Amino acid sequence: MSDEKSTVVPLGNDREAHEDTLLHRNVLESMSEGVLTVAASGRIGILNPAASRLLGLDGAEVRGRTIAEVLMNREDLEAFNDIVLAAVYDEAVGSRSTIRLPAGDGAERSIAVTTSYLVSRDDGEARRVGLVAVLDDITEVEALAEATQAQNAELRGAYREIEDKNKALDSALKKMTAVRVAAMLVVVVLFAGAAWYVWDEAGSAFTLGAAGPSAEASKGALTITVAPRRLVSTVSFVGRLEPGREVPVTSQVAGKVAKLLVEYGDLVSAGQPLVQLDVAETDRRHFEAQTRYFDARDKLEELENWESSPEMARVRRAVALAGMEYETRKGKLAETALLLEQGVIPASEHKAAEQQYQGQKLRYEAARQDLEAARAKADPDAVRVARLRMENAKTRMEGLEKTLQEAVVYAPISGIVLEPGSKSAQKSGEDGDGRPLAVGRPVNQGGYLLSIAELETISVAGGVDEVDVVKVKPDQRVRIGGDAFPDLVFQGRIARVSPQSRSKGRSRVPIFDVTAVIDRLTDEHLAQLRLGMSANVTIVVRDEPDALLVPLAAVKGSPGNYRVRVVDKEGGAPREVRVQAGETTLYEVEIVGGLKAGDEVIVAGS
Repeated sequence: MSDEKSTVVPLGNDREAHEDTLLHRNVLESMSEGVLTVAASGRIGILNPAASRLLGLDGAEVRGRTIAEVLMNREDLEAFNDIVLAAVYDEAVGSRSTIRLPAGDGAERSIAVTTSYLVSRDDGEARRVGLVAVLDDITEVEALAEATQAQNAELRGAYREIEDKNKALDSALKKMTAVRVAAMLVVVVLFAGAAWYVWDEAGSAFTLGAAGPSAEASKGALTITVAPRRLVSTVSFVGRLEPGREVPVTSQVAGKVAKLLVEYGDLVSAGQPLVQLDVAETDRRHFEAQTRYFDARDKLEELENWESSPEMARVRRAVALAGMEYETRKGKLAETALLLEQGVIPASEHKAAEQQYQGQKLRYEAARQDLEAARAKADPDAVRVARLRMENAKTRMEGLEKTLQEAVVYAPISGIVLEPGSKSAQKSGEDGDGRPLAVGRPVNQGGYLLSIAELETISVAGGVDEVDVVKVKPDQRVRIGGDAFPDLVFQGRIARVSPQSRSKGRSRVPIFDVTAVIDRLTDEHLAQLRLGMSANVTIVVRDEPDALLVPLAAVKGSPGNYRVRVVDKEGGAPREVRVQAGETTLYEVEIVGGLKAGDEVIVAGS
């Protein structure tokens, strides 16, 4: 005989079946998606190479073993184990779940898992024979999606930056125009302004060719006598009325908007219903969870009272009846043995009685074994498993009940429902196009719905350029007015000065956000104000009651070397004095050193 192994080639239908099997095996081994099948007995059937790689399992080692033996002790496969158990016990199949599994390089990969049943249709009847799980590595897909989101965010930022630059350029052009006009006016009104200034504040303190001790020295000169006056310096900006606080309202559950119970601009109270969500799918799942809970509860009660259950009563009756029949057959056998010994009956009758006795003995033993098997159904392990299933079903049911209760969204505070585009809406992930909330729109759990403005305080937000922002400090007093409310002037304070400009890149005019808050508002004030109205804010950055001011024309020189000419009170020639300049207005310069009250300064002339 030859030791060589021979290959048997199937013929006919067997050969076609063999070829189909090889084809299916090749397909499974070449798939990039992992495939794992679990038979009705709980044993692993198919584990293709892709599934072995993703789960970190050896297909040859785990094939034929139960799913519990393979997965229960693998903490890294706990999420996958939960999906398989949910499919087995809760019939949670057909859905696509995403889990994280460890990769060979120490990192984690995102795996999408889809479960479904294996169905046999023998004799035209569908019957579940197992479970199949398909695993798909979507790590690269998620990375691509994140990169796309980052690019979209970068494009939105670039667009906003262009808008800010345009606004800054427009503001700069307006300022340059205002400066040109002011410079032209200064030249025209210089002398008239100086004369008015002196006459208004110091009576007849200036003279033109005045008599007296200094008449010869200052003949034909225009002079002023320096006297302390109040200097108020302000910074202004234009902003819009905004609420002091905006509270975003989010959804605690996922669903679609079924009904809007308020409109934008409505005044709402804390606890008032705002939005009702359509949670029909959650309602259906809650009904199914209730059914599973009641079934699990009844099963647990049955096992806890198993000895008095109908099944135990039935098997006990079967044991009793079989025992009674066994005793009858036993007596009958003894009777026929005695009669056979006396020659009353033939041996065949005794033989028949013995066969009936043996058959009944077997039935009696089977009944007793059924009793023990039925009693084992309610052992401590079975009761513990039933209790865990009942508690799990109860937790799921209560979670869905809470979800249904949160289908109605209530106002967290009292205030006004804001139009789309508010600051809190943008911070909470509002749609980029600022679309209003509408019936039928899908909402994710934690998704933004709308915002409520609290009206206990109102703020005005605007921008100040880099020259003036250094003078602005928190808590400085402000005056707030507006063309839309001409009869109202509010007192307030600076609440915030941004430490960073809103302009970026190559913008020539950085603008800093400044927020002012109105101190007190009454119901009458609120009746005249509307969010979004423009408002003029004037900030008092300095209030000096005893400043020494001289006209611009009286000061000569350059920074660090300013000089003025002062009339000699003893009748001598005018002398030139070095002074330190402070703040400058359109017409005057503050002198902070080198002059004193009562000095007579030459504005123009010899």
